[in-house]
Amino acid sequence: MTDEPSPVEDKLVALRASYATRLVQNLQDMDAAARKLAADTSLEETRSVLAFLNGLAHRITGSGATFGFPGISKRAYELERLVETLSSAEATLLPDQRGQLCSLMDRLVSEAGSAVGDSLNTE
Repeated sequence: MTDEPSPVEDKLVALRASYATRLVQNLQDMDAAARKLAADTSLEETRSVLAFLNGLAHRITGSGATFGFPGISKRAYELERLVETLSSAEATLLPDQRGQLCSLMDRLVSEAGSAVGDSLNTE
């Protein structure tokens, strides 16, 4: 018996690495968007940023566990739920809501950094 990875295993490793790369870029984009909301923004801009965050958080919620990152999916789900709640408001965000959003974004980025770093270091 050999310890050589099969072609299928090689493809899975490559897919996971590709996902991790895209994830890092998505999280950078999300973090930049969330930071825009740390300042006062118009209702229109707030809605636009929240819609953007919701879309990516939803995608990461579904894809994270698929690619072997269940912790990332969990954090993305928490962010998605908060963004959905904030999106239903008919006003710009209050300071404590901005703080919650940035805090959850920080947790997602931290989880991703740990998980993706560990994943890439073990392959």
